[in-house]
Amino acid sequence: MKNKIQKLITLLHHDKVKVELDATQLAEALWLAEYIELSQKNDEVRRASLWDRFKSLFEFNFDKKRAFKTGHTPKEEPLKPKETIVEIEEPSASLSLPKNDESTASEYLSTPKKRDIFVHNSLLKALLGLKQKSISNKKELFCEEDTVEYLAQTGVLKPFFKGKKERYFELFLIVDEHVSMEIWSETVATFEKKLNSFKIFSKITRLYLESSPQKALLYRDKAKRVKQDIRYFKNSNQRALTFVLSDTIGLAWRETTALTLIYEIQQNIPTVLIHMLPYRMWDGTILEHTNQTTLHSINAHTPNKNLISEVDRKLLKLDSAYFENNRVLKLPVINFNEQDFLAISDLIRGKKENHVSGIVVNLDTIKPKEPLSEEALSATKRVEAYYQNASQPAIILAQHMAVVKRLNISIMQIIQKIMLASSNQTHLAEFFLGGLLVKSNEGDFYEFIEGVDEILTQELGNLKIHETLYKISDEIAKEIGSTLDFKALLNLHSSGDETFDKNDKIFAFISPKTLKRLGGRYAKIANEITGRKRVKREDEVILDFTRLVTPTTKRFIMGSEDGDEDEKPVHEVIINYDFEIAQTPVTVGEFRVFVEETKYVTEAEKGDGAYVWDGENYDKKKDASWKNPYFEQSDDHPVICVSWNDAQAYITWLNEKTGETYRLPTEAEWEFSCRAGSTTKWHFGDDEKALEDYAWYDNKGGKCTKPVATKKPNQWGFYDMHGNVWEWCLDDFEDNYNNTPTDGSEHILEKKKYKSLRGGSWFGNAGSSRSSYRNRVNPTNRNYSVGFRLLRTLP
Repeated sequence: MKNKIQKLITLLHHDKVKVELDATQLAEALWLAEYIELSQKNDEVRRASLWDRFKSLFEFNFDKKRAFKTGHTPKEEPLKPKETIVEIEEPSASLSLPKNDESTASEYLSTPKKRDIFVHNSLLKALLGLKQKSISNKKELFCEEDTVEYLAQTGVLKPFFKGKKERYFELFLIVDEHVSMEIWSETVATFEKKLNSFKIFSKITRLYLESSPQKALLYRDKAKRVKQDIRYFKNSNQRALTFVLSDTIGLAWRETTALTLIYEIQQNIPTVLIHMLPYRMWDGTILEHTNQTTLHSINAHTPNKNLISEVDRKLLKLDSAYFENNRVLKLPVINFNEQDFLAISDLIRGKKENHVSGIVVNLDTIKPKEPLSEEALSATKRVEAYYQNASQPAIILAQHMAVVKRLNISIMQIIQKIMLASSNQTHLAEFFLGGLLVKSNEGDFYEFIEGVDEILTQELGNLKIHETLYKISDEIAKEIGSTLDFKALLNLHSSGDETFDKNDKIFAFISPKTLKRLGGRYAKIANEITGRKRVKREDEVILDFTRLVTPTTKRFIMGSEDGDEDEKPVHEVIINYDFEIAQTPVTVGEFRVFVEETKYVTEAEKGDGAYVWDGENYDKKKDASWKNPYFEQSDDHPVICVSWNDAQAYITWLNEKTGETYRLPTEAEWEFSCRAGSTTKWHFGDDEKALEDYAWYDNKGGKCTKPVATKKPNQWGFYDMHGNVWEWCLDDFEDNYNNTPTDGSEHILEKKKYKSLRGGSWFGNAGSSRSSYRNRVNPTNRNYSVGFRLLRTLP
């Protein structure tokens, strides 16, 4: 007893913090300690345990007092407050992983940024019925009432204990590790996180299912390859459940080794398959080869083997020994919806009239058919079958995916997020499982089956090809600072080319066929890739038509209700032909080639010069021309001081030289290309503050033009549509749109007094650079802010 008192003194001076007790309180504490020791003489184990409990009570009180005084709990012995069960409300913030500004390119590509939309709190609330309590045989609590009552009756202090109530079920969460499950990674992570938050289960153990065709294996630690022995489930205390999360696509399912593993688990433990795919997508999975039925249970906590189904009754009529002589798996199968989760909760608790959808399968007789080989269907038939069975979002996703030569799940998720953010994981799974892809021989990539991508990109159209490439490129460039102009690896066979940095290579491969469809410089690269390099003559002019516009939408709204009168009435234009338009205005360098070869003399040089800004005034200078615009220009600047007639002379020469039919765009074609699908003042929106990111205007870069493509492009990749220089259009100018064409064609007037200008300039204000803003000038006019851009109609 003396030693115990010494320990008590030490305890009271713990951490040099004195606890002031008066004489009565100290005497009561010593009396209690003495009686505890006397009453426990014949129970050494209980005595040690009781002294530890007694000691912990004092420690708790001391620490609690110190916590109130100092504002924090001690690091050595943190407080252990009474356990509470808290209902978790739906958080307003996303459950997605936070963006890391310092993440590497590979981390960016492997981390989906799209919030999971399937795991709502209502699902977890549907499982709250499983939050049952039971008396633990291992964990005990001090029973104050029984102790006090016994002391009052006998005068002897004998501590009594009672079993601690704890949550009844332990959960084994088995997650399939097949590559297709990467699509659902965020769903799985969110589900597990919420399971822990709702505290429905006493313990949650995550296991990993490896989809091996020879044998399905379970791992406790995937990284260290620590296997989970199946005997653990056989020796279970019957107070456990198993949830299996899978899309049942992997080889282990097709070869039935995964089903066999589940069969062994569910002999003792209620087991549920939470299927990632909706019922309409079960064809193509192992489930289409099973008997799909309804399962019932009579008692609570019934192992799957004792569930009752309609199939049972039919089979028993045929052969009463059927279940004894065969391995028959009965497995509830649910999706992520509230009704299914309520049903499984009722089934496990054995509620009256409970039932849940599921499968019954004889593992000894099941023979799933082999998947179609790559050659089994032609590319056309595959695409037709996909279009018949897939949802509309999945069809659109496939078309966007076809722009990229090699895909993995991460790249697919990026394309989905950027090009069709309204779609979800199911739509992506439809594409991945739609029979369009084959595993690449190079790394963990997938490629389109030969010919499929070509059909899909034809359906997509050139406009959407560009939109896909550039939207993805902008996203990649914004996140990881990629260097290539459209941030995708073009050179399929020269991956060591220094033109491409590692970030470009991480992103994707573009098919040579896709490049050829894009024409211009891209077609040239495609020819180089496939070994048909074109020989360029020294005097040959190669125009950089790096953007094609294919009006697959066939229509857009032209004009503006908020603009000037000549921008009205607002009307619909339908363009039913394809055309390609230059990425930038014609440059000084390109125009110089024309002049030097033809000895052409511009109207400014033949006449009385051009209007220029001499630093103080806007005036016509006789010596002003494209060669001398009164400020310094390089070959990358847009050519200026050229008339509409000068532009026509350049185009005539170019067409003779190339055999093509280039021309100026009509006003409708120009506005369609500038808007790039937008209906706002500028292609990027209505906020004038953002205009500086896209345009040189209002002398903000100095009183001169700037090199082309030094500001951001629009959504379709066109530069300088706003600002830098006004651009000649093909049309005669009309004061309004009452009598103008609605099919995108040229507008010709009997009296050809003015030609139309579009786009604004470095000198003009923000309003004059709007997508719908119109200007007019005599076709012989030449000045310091007017240039032109080329277009050609495609066959």
